[in-house]
Amino acid sequence: MRPPRKPPDFLFFLVFLIVPVLAIIQGVYVLSHWSTPPKPLTLQQQIDALTQRVDALQVRIDAIDRRLSREAIYLYIRRINPQLVNRIAWRESGAIEGCSRVHHLDARLLTAVLQTESSFEPHAVGADRERGLGQITHVMAHQVGLPWDRAFNIHQNVCTAALLLKRFELRYGSARAALRRYNGGNAYASVVLARTTQLPKSLH
Repeated sequence: MRPPRKPPDFLFFLVFLIVPVLAIIQGVYVLSHWSTPPKPLTLQQQIDALTQRVDALQVRIDAIDRRLSREAIYLYIRRINPQLVNRIAWRESGAIEGCSRVHHLDARLLTAVLQTESSFEPHAVGADRERGLGQITHVMAHQVGLPWDRAFNIHQNVCTAALLLKRFELRYGSARAALRRYNGGNAYASVVLARTTQLPKSLH
């Protein structure tokens, strides 16, 4: 039986030469990075970095606030109309939260109007052919450029109601006056305003 072949001597030479060289290179690299301190930020750079962090935090806070508002509206809708399908109630709550925020309208006021108009039934039809959650009429749809065949769309119907309520509020100076203009009569306005008190004060 032949003895195993002995590895050439030059392999040992390469191993004992390369390994220490690599170790030295790595050590020099590490020391060079440790010995060079980072350049300090200027005051303006520190302010800019802090501002970015605050802005990012505010975005997260706003997102959480919108989520909590939507969930509160959803629970209220389900309490008023328990027969409503969950996904429809969730879509309605999203439309109410989003449209009230876009048009700078109190979400409680918008929610109470929709409750009074339709009990949150998205396909409700009034005696004079008003449509949807906000019981939008032909005249209302024409005022905001809403196609009549889109009046049952949840988001467009709710945003139409929000837009008109905000217009009337700015024009006539108060929520009560806006409600009288939206559907006429002090009795209607009183009912809606009373229902706003049943909603969480955190909604705005």
